[in-house]
Amino acid sequence: MIARVTRHAALNEGEIWDRGEGVARTREIPLLGRADVAAQAVRGAGLDAVPAPQADNPEHANIVGWPSGKPNQKHQAQLLAKEAAYAAKP
Repeated sequence: MIARVTRHAALNEGEIWDRGEGVARTREIPLLGRADVAAQAVRGAGLDAVPAPQADNPEHANIVGWPSGKPNQKHQAQLLAKEAAYAAKP
């Protein structure tokens, strides 16, 4: 399993939302909001955020190191969710 994310350090708020809109268009779903989680929290959950730049998103990264099995993956995702801050689409 790989979770695809965008690193925020080099982006302003507008650029972050623009990246999300681009992902939503590609997936043909509406963008409702975003969940921000620090790389430190990713590592604290036993995972890692690895840069994986793409042409349309140089700040793209993958969260890797997920355990095998859905229950274990769900547990790790819950650890991340606990640390995440939700922001509704403005």
